[in-house]
Amino acid sequence: MQIDPNAAPDIARLAAFFESDAAGDGMTLPEVDGFLTAVAIGPRLIPPSEWLSEILRETPAFDTLETAREIYGALMQRYNQILRSLDDGLAGGDDIDNPPIYAPIFYHDSDGAPIAAHWCAGFMAGVALREDAWTPLARSRESAFMLPIFAHHPATKDDPEAFEELSGLADTEGARMIPGAVVCIHRFWRRRRAKPARGARETVVRSPPKVGRNQPCPCGSGLKYKHCCLRASEAA
Repeated sequence: MQIDPNAAPDIARLAAFFESDAAGDGMTLPEVDGFLTAVAIGPRLIPPSEWLSEILRETPAFDTLETAREIYGALMQRYNQILRSLDDGLAGGDDIDNPPIYAPIFYHDSDGAPIAAHWCAGFMAGVALREDAWTPLARSRESAFMLPIFAHHPATKDDPEAFEELSGLADTEGARMIPGAVVCIHRFWRRRRAKPARGARETVVRSPPKVGRNQPCPCGSGLKYKHCCLRASEAA
């Protein structure tokens, strides 16, 4: 069976697999999605052979070759879909009126509110694959965009000091900031990759778009600026 890597992934098929006994003690689907997102938007290109083995290392052998092809193919398709949704929106620059569209895969509670902990755990596992390479973001002002992810990471609840510091983002509204945070993190690394090589004479100076507190956030989260990126930057 030939699988088109650029086709839309069968999320239902992935969900059925990762929620079944066949996945063993491996990641849940939201963890896989967070992991794939970090790998896709991060500072270094990581070969699929490496990140696929990380996702499936706790998974027992597939029952059939066809199942293996389906799952590997759907994971590649989701990886490509994440990048495509972000890159298509940024193709014309930082356009407030045409923000990127990125939708993470979260669990939801009985009221439909997003539960971000699994996704955030997966994202940080993806960061850990190239942790040193993420240092420039941690040392920059844009590090504030990691705060909603830290706030919902399960380990934060075990650290009273960190939990108290991030408690303002550890709610449903904070979880809804995560798609916008992903857009901003992706934009950070995209800009760094686009910089001229050291010694080049070209200098590009760009002014960030001015956004009113009550205007839609330019990251594309759908929230007002004061409730999204401004809030995250003030919490830093």
